[in-house]
Amino acid sequence: MAPQPLKEHIARLGLKMDLEEGKKGEPIPQWLADRLGWHELAEEVAEVYHGLPSAERQNTVIISANYGHAGALELYGPELGLPAVYATHNAFHTWGPPSDSVITYIAVSINIEEVKTMFDSVEEATVVYCPDCTRPQREMPIYILRGPKFSVEKEWKGFRIYG
Repeated sequence: MAPQPLKEHIARLGLKMDLEEGKKGEPIPQWLADRLGWHELAEEVAEVYHGLPSAERQNTVIISANYGHAGALELYGPELGLPAVYATHNAFHTWGPPSDSVITYIAVSINIEEVKTMFDSVEEATVVYCPDCTRPQREMPIYILRGPKFSVEKEWKGFRIYG
């Protein structure tokens, strides 16, 4: 069912599915709305990635602080020619870290204020809009982070987010 008919159906039924903090009063249940826009997100990330110079793409990975978005990027990544995806969230964290040879990160679903001093260069490449997603995910900036000022291999354990 498409988002608009689903929203109308839920409204007619009078259902309220306020389960997760920050996602109350949503027209579509959180567990469905969090899965909307995944392919569009992957396409936007692919556009950013393929817009990098060829030499830079060779040392680029994707990073996310959201396991759902990381999973979406892994799902659609092969068809879009995306590089490896890493995430700091939940069990996805155990599949890292990326190598210290990585010089460029395409970052999705991160708190830019927490990381902007950790890189030589931080650039907002684009913003992905998903009007039917839950509020925290309706506008998602995609950043290009260049020149890490730390060893990701040594610091990876401290980047773990559970919850």
